[in-house]
Amino acid sequence: MSGICGIAAPDNASIERRALESMVGAVEKRGPDGSHVWFGGQAALGHALLATTPASLLETLPLTHAESGCTITADVRLDNREALITALGLSGAGNDVGDGGLILRAYLKWGEDCTDHLIGDFAFAIWDPRRNALFAARDHMGIRPLYYGRGRNGSIVLATTCEAILASGLFERSINERRVADFLGGLVLADHVSTFFEGIDRLPPAHRLTVQNGETLIERYWTLQPPPPLHLRDDREYAEAFLAVFEEAVRCRLENAGGLGAMLSGGLDSASVAGVAGRILGAEGAPPLPTFSAVGPDPADCVETAMARLAATMPGLDPSFVDFTKLEPYQDDLRRLTEGIAEPFDGLMTLPRAVYLCARRKGTKIILHGVGGDIALGRGTRTARLLRSGHILRAIAEHRGERDFWGAEYQPWSAFGRAARTALVPDWLRSLKRALSGGPDTSALEFDLIRPEFAERIGLTRRLLETRPDAGRLSLPDAEERAQACMDPMFLSGVERFNRVAADAGLEARDPFMDIRLLQFCCSLPSQQRSNGNWSKVIMRRAMEGILPDDLRWRRGKSHLGPDFTRALNRRWSREWDNTIGATSTHLQHWIRDEELRAASDWNRLDLIRYQDYKILYLALWLARYV
Repeated sequence: MSGICGIAAPDNASIERRALESMVGAVEKRGPDGSHVWFGGQAALGHALLATTPASLLETLPLTHAESGCTITADVRLDNREALITALGLSGAGNDVGDGGLILRAYLKWGEDCTDHLIGDFAFAIWDPRRNALFAARDHMGIRPLYYGRGRNGSIVLATTCEAILASGLFERSINERRVADFLGGLVLADHVSTFFEGIDRLPPAHRLTVQNGETLIERYWTLQPPPPLHLRDDREYAEAFLAVFEEAVRCRLENAGGLGAMLSGGLDSASVAGVAGRILGAEGAPPLPTFSAVGPDPADCVETAMARLAATMPGLDPSFVDFTKLEPYQDDLRRLTEGIAEPFDGLMTLPRAVYLCARRKGTKIILHGVGGDIALGRGTRTARLLRSGHILRAIAEHRGERDFWGAEYQPWSAFGRAARTALVPDWLRSLKRALSGGPDTSALEFDLIRPEFAERIGLTRRLLETRPDAGRLSLPDAEERAQACMDPMFLSGVERFNRVAADAGLEARDPFMDIRLLQFCCSLPSQQRSNGNWSKVIMRRAMEGILPDDLRWRRGKSHLGPDFTRALNRRWSREWDNTIGATSTHLQHWIRDEELRAASDWNRLDLIRYQDYKILYLALWLARYV
């Protein structure tokens, strides 16, 4: 992903060149292929290029349209170039225009409604001197990041990262304690807007921003709307229809200017992406697709390792493996990236960091992955829906299927009880219970880590209530509930995090499951095509027949090597990081109980380290960097 930044000054204010150049310097690690700046009186834009598509080599950004004077900077990969070229009347000439240039021409033709004509991953900003207006937008699913805020002098500042905005010198490094409470309390992403800094917000997915005459307008330009329900004759037809849409989503993400690879785990999602990509590339006569997998030392003792190595035997792949017991070649870079995390939530991402480092060292610039598979084909509330509609026996069968799928780790009766409460407890009774008990159930929060007075001051229980999925979604048709779930901040935060960590390692992450056409298709499916109790994502398992090995395609449950990678890294750097906790304790003690802070500093217990200790460590590392 490239890096972008910009400043729009209020009337009678000037922009210091040093401010923008500092911002560009902060995003250059995302764009090592060249950086440029543009100054235009009341506005200034910057760009740092990571050249990942042929179209990115056709232009130098920021780019100015000579006749109108409008200037664009963009981090973009468009999926509908040909359709856009035709709609803009460019015919053959459009093949010489980069994606940023196409967006600029779309703006000149359709104004702010240009976002209605774009498909792909993008974040861009346009300065329009005809209106003295700054216009910016972020793609439908928020794949490309964009942050903004109003600086001390009234300027609007935007950039790919919060770090770049802070580098402008127009903002104080004031911590947003609500986000600290979210992190410590287990709210991964409470909303689409908040950041860890006061005065800096993220532009939500599918939103655009206009700044004109001192006013800032933010509006949604798109909502995931399910198409009419899909009715096909049998499971095979559904699987064939899914495969056609999925192959197109993968194909769009294979466009590259060199350095294409894929992250390959032992799970269904990434294996499907890599398997289909390898097949498409092979049919075009391209070299095998490099894949990068996290494994343990012995497949006989680790299902995930065995499945990852099995996945790597698919035709058209060139596999590499990263073993958590052999991290020595990556230790220094892993330490650097961990200490440089953009958010405390990124701390536990040791496994993907190691995989991304391996990929980057082998010349990869683009990494395919399947993180969004759970978003596109999640189980949703199928058991609760069956209970609410009176299909008790079918709900029990669904529940038993989930138990068989997940195995010993699954807690059948507690999960069934939650589904029953969701389905059968009326909203008015739920509200009454909250009123009588003084608030929502806080069992999902890690309040044992947080100082009670801090949680009370922030209003963390109220924040939990405001951000929990609404049980009222059950009153919606299944397709509409699925569409809302796809846009849930908690789900999208995981995709953001993987993309952010990939960018820190110098890679552009691409996820076919986040293609809006695929998401719309999945919203049109009958729920039993997503899950039938015994199998999650059953339509994809059927569609991957002949592509994935059957043992992987019909694998039950899920395992994860992430904790093994994190423990291996922390064994190496525990003493140095213990000092970081001590150095930041002045801040930490305002938020965290004293006994928890003392326990987190006891690295003699490293092999027994608790999840809470890691949270304290990564918050400390983040504080050491920014405060």
